[in-house]
Amino acid sequence: MNKTLRTILVLAIVILTLVLLFNNPFGHSDYLAWKDEISEVEYLSALSAIKNSEYITRYSYVSYLEDHEVTYGLSDADATNFDLAAVNDYNYSGDHAVDLAETGIATYVVNVPTAGLYHIFVDVYVRASVLNNLTLAVTVNGETPFDDASTIDVPLLWQDDSKDFVLDTYGDESLPAQQRVLAWQTIGLSNNTYSTSDPLLFELEAGENTIVIDNIMDGDLLVGDMTIVAPVAVPSYAAYISNYDGVASPETTMTINATEYSSKNSSYVRLYAFQSPSVSPYDAVDKKLNVINGDAWDKAGQEVTFTIDVAETGLYHLNLHYLNDKDEFSV
Repeated sequence: MNKTLRTILVLAIVILTLVLLFNNPFGHSDYLAWKDEISEVEYLSALSAIKNSEYITRYSYVSYLEDHEVTYGLSDADATNFDLAAVNDYNYSGDHAVDLAETGIATYVVNVPTAGLYHIFVDVYVRASVLNNLTLAVTVNGETPFDDASTIDVPLLWQDDSKDFVLDTYGDESLPAQQRVLAWQTIGLSNNTYSTSDPLLFELEAGENTIVIDNIMDGDLLVGDMTIVAPVAVPSYAAYISNYDGVASPETTMTINATEYSSKNSSYVRLYAFQSPSVSPYDAVDKKLNVINGDAWDKAGQEVTFTIDVAETGLYHLNLHYLNDKDEFSV
């Protein structure tokens, strides 16, 4: 770098420093002035104009729910499928299975007495060759009701190959190998971001409706029977417990270890050895797998299933032993 260029560069840095020092654009905000200038009505009007703009093409499930009212008290219904039956239905116990790897789509017809929003549940079987979740698309009466209907998630079920954990050369327990659970399962249609805890709701017209499932990933899977399920309002705890007057609460305590889950819908969810006597099993020297690793269980929609045997019917408390090591917010 020659002397002249170096001098120019130094002068530019000095001038920029002086500008930022005496007229820092980041040192103040016009938010309060803007807040006084724009009313709530004007803000909502501008928001509506943006939402309805021809340049905004995305129509999310959240926006869809804002435009539709959920009606409770509707009736469930079974859909009918007339597609070619699968040659090998993998011992399906339902009425009709379709091999999406062969047909590409599955078409269902369902009649509902009342128009409204409904959940869609369908039986699926994913072949052993698949090791990652699949994605389907759904149309209702020839239309995609919202963008999220094009990214329906088909999660796989996984389990540990053994609960007798192998010890490494240091005497520490090693993570078990993961294996697919190859079985038919019933899933409520949800998109792959799991923006809501309940399955997606789809608007159906009174009378006949056509629902098409599209195998957009060419996934190696079969689909079976479809059920249309009416939404149910979640009652308050007071309303719920009032249905169990006189039901006993057994004085039985059962402890289920975190390692004893029967299945999970993500192979990324894994165990961890937490070195603390507050959890069990614990050893002061050797590491024992004893908790589910929160760093691997941090995505919406990830589920872990525990299967327990209860000796006596009754009302039980459910207590969870957990750790939230985040200082900023609760989980």
